[in-house]
Amino acid sequence: MSAMLEMQGWKWKQDVLDTVNDRFERRLTEESAALRLEIGAVRLEIAKSHASLLKWQFAQWLSLMLAIFATRIWA
Repeated sequence: MSAMLEMQGWKWKQDVLDTVNDRFERRLTEESAALRLEIGAVRLEIAKSHASLLKWQFAQWLSLMLAIFATRIWA
């Protein structure tokens, strides 16, 4: 009788652990997916700001070259 109760207790504990483990894995998967989406959004934002930065760098380089060229012609 004692062994049977002990076996039932062990089975119950194993069921609880399996349920907790399943919930944890599901939650971990959900959080990982959400984190991947956030990382993707951050990467997109970085790419957009990088393109904008390159545009302004090119404009600055072009104006600098024009200024150098203008001083060479009128000097």
